[in-house]
Amino acid sequence: MKITFLFLIKNANKLVLMLCLLFIYSSVEAQESASIVSKTNTIVGTSMVLHSKVLDQDLEIQISLPKKYHENPSKAYPVLYLLEGQKWFLYTTSLQHIFGEDRITPEFIVVGITTEWVKEGFDKQRRDFFDANAKQFMTYIEKDVIGFIDNNYRTTTVRMLSGWQWAGSFMLETLIHKTSLFDAYFIGNYIPTSVSKGNETLKGLNNLFLNAKDIKPFLYFNTSLLESQNNRGGFHKLKNFLSQKAPQNFKWAFSIIDYEGNFMLGHRDSSLDAISKGLRSFYFDYSSRFILNKEDYDDYTKKGGLHYVKDYYNKRAKRYSLENEKLNSRTILLSINVAISRNDFSAFELLMDAYKKEILEARMRSGHAKIGDFYLKYNQTDKALEIFKAFSVKYANKAEVFFGLGMAYHAKSNYSEAKKAFQKAVELAEKNSNPKLEDYKMHLENINR
Repeated sequence: MKITFLFLIKNANKLVLMLCLLFIYSSVEAQESASIVSKTNTIVGTSMVLHSKVLDQDLEIQISLPKKYHENPSKAYPVLYLLEGQKWFLYTTSLQHIFGEDRITPEFIVVGITTEWVKEGFDKQRRDFFDANAKQFMTYIEKDVIGFIDNNYRTTTVRMLSGWQWAGSFMLETLIHKTSLFDAYFIGNYIPTSVSKGNETLKGLNNLFLNAKDIKPFLYFNTSLLESQNNRGGFHKLKNFLSQKAPQNFKWAFSIIDYEGNFMLGHRDSSLDAISKGLRSFYFDYSSRFILNKEDYDDYTKKGGLHYVKDYYNKRAKRYSLENEKLNSRTILLSINVAISRNDFSAFELLMDAYKKEILEARMRSGHAKIGDFYLKYNQTDKALEIFKAFSVKYANKAEVFFGLGMAYHAKSNYSEAKKAFQKAVELAEKNSNPKLEDYKMHLENINR
């Protein structure tokens, strides 16, 4: 201890100097790092407590409005209600903004309905709401919550309900007894509150299917492979029942999620999947793009081809109150490309005759010579020439367009114009390192002979 004390005394000045240098260095580092310019708390939605006359107690709800809600005072919105809003509200508000901005769904209002997890014992209130007191809770949602939202916010008649696990039993009971209250149900990890309850629910659905002529609500539900066989039992019973008994006009979908990871991730994350996929499935036709893949082509032609696409847009316009809804250019081009790939000239010609103006005005990202080339393949030289002439102005830097133009002129025996077009194709191909340069040169040499 003496040696240490003496060392400190003898080297005190040095130690003080080192501490000073360290302080100065730290101060400089702090000055060089980012400084706060402004600070604002992020607020997501509004939380409020309502006194329920039905339940004679105070319960919390959370509300999130679309970003542009206050910009258009005449616009009304569909509403997504979340059972156990305390768990899923923040996630759903993120989807609300992303799906609205990307036009995956219409903009919608989110309402979280809080149910306590722990009150008078584990899951007591939660189980009571979804099972023993389900009818009262259903009335609370209809009269108190929906009534309050409809009276205080601009809402359409479209309502959706989302819930997780035991809430699925309550949601199916709502579908059975209050069929028109909601237009869509999204159930994450469907687990009946009991085996007997699950069987009772299936009987109720069977009676609904037998007695109701037109069941409009949509149902989406899921489970996870990480769930135990016990927990998945109710899901599989429901899926098998709907496969056998559901009428054709009842729209429903399901998924089995294959999560890699721990049980709790798959157990709880299934609700996030249900909300996201449920919304996408319910609003499957909201995106203005009609996507037609090669695999869908046979089904597309069986359903009426172009008339099928037109019908799709007419129904979409009616459902979402859209005026002057038309096929967009991307849809038309996709359909044309599929017709070309399937070598179906009759379908191709039908689309071109109906939508030539839209095609000529559209901006194509690739395949600029496809349409003209297909006309040439079927000896429709005049139509090919018309397309290539228009595209040579619009896509003046595309070598393949000028090469196609040259081929069209050559087919018309207009060799001087063909030569000019081939020369332009070679010039552009050299400039842009086009892999077809040698082919273009060969055609130019042949026409010079």
